Amino acid sequence: MKKLFLDDDDKLDFCGLGIYSFANTVKLVWSINQQENFNFERADNINEEKGSTSLNTYFVFYDEDYGCTYYLIKNKGVDGYIFQSKIEIPFFLLITGDEQVLAMEHCKTILKDNKNIAAIHPLEPKILNKLAVYL
Repeated sequence: MKKLFLDDDDKLDFCGLGIYSFANTVKLVWSINQQENFNFERADNINEEKGSTSLNTYFVFYDEDYGCTYYLIKNKGVDGYIFQSKIEIPFFLLITGDEQVLAMEHCKTILKDNKNIAAIHPLEPKILNKLAVYL
C-alpha cells in the first residue's frame, strides 16, 4: 500500500478570538473603541461574490502598529448563526496581517479588562474556515 503525505498548504493566514458578551452589538463596539488602539467602523454589508447583502453585522479596524486588520463579526444574523455549537459564541474577532499572532495576544490583554466582555477564547480552525468568507 502506498503512503500519502498531506502537505500543510491549508494554513490559515488569519487567527481569531471568540468573544462572549451579553451586550448588544453597538454597546460592545462602543466599549471596545473606548479602549486604547481600537477604532472599529461598521463595514458595508455587500457580498460581491453573490451580489447580495451580507446577513451578519460586522465591523473593521486597521491597526498600523501591528500591520493587521481586525474584523469583529456578529455570529447571529438574519438567517441564523454562522457557526452554531453547544456554547453560543456571540461575536468573532478575526485578525489578518503581518503580526497577527502578536496582535491577538495584545487584544486578549486589552479586552480582558472590558466590562462588556465576559470571556475571550481562541478560535479553532473549523470555526475560522467558516469565517474566511468575511475577509
